[in-house]
Amino acid sequence: MKCAFISILFFLVSATFAFASIASGSSGNIDWTITDEGVLVLSGKGRMPDYETGTSPWYNYRNYIKVGVVTEGVRNIGQAAFQHLDRMTSVFIPSSVTAIGGWGFYGCTSLKSVDLPSSVQSIGAACFAECHNLGMVIMRGSPTLGWRCLWNCMSLTMIVCHSTVVPYIDPARMFNSPNEPFGGESAFPRVIVVRTEMISEFAGTKYWNEWELIQAM
Repeated sequence: MKCAFISILFFLVSATFAFASIASGSSGNIDWTITDEGVLVLSGKGRMPDYETGTSPWYNYRNYIKVGVVTEGVRNIGQAAFQHLDRMTSVFIPSSVTAIGGWGFYGCTSLKSVDLPSSVQSIGAACFAECHNLGMVIMRGSPTLGWRCLWNCMSLTMIVCHSTVVPYIDPARMFNSPNEPFGGESAFPRVIVVRTEMISEFAGTKYWNEWELIQAM
């Protein structure tokens, strides 16, 4: 299964060269290309810039983007980098990424799942909020969860957490509102899948214990 996924990823990255690009450019340390197959490839070494709403250089091409690929070497995903890419159904995040900025994937309404590598240490405010079709989140590490980072993900039915530490929920308030990371409209039943020895830890932790089922992986 892993080999098959790597092969698919190789194909997606290779598409940058195999197909003509719709647009390309650079932004700080990051080079970006959108292939005519709808793959947005972000590559480079170091930090990705932060953006305000609608200011990422690929934002005006959002109707073409179906898949996002961040390549190894990129250290973070900038604020609002993928915000409102509402036709993007999947994204690959490499193990070099340690942080995802606030509003990073806000309003990606077609995104179906996300696999966060163990290197990710923090997920910014409203990062995946309003991702209405996001059904599953895999956390391979224990990132700090920023303000309302999974707010109003109305299709979210499963979080898989591989860590031996319960992800910390940042208590900081924004806009005079508390951090309720899983609030808003939601699907039912909701399941958290964790290591057997972590069931009691999740069951005893605020917000995590509001999920209907906590199961062993």
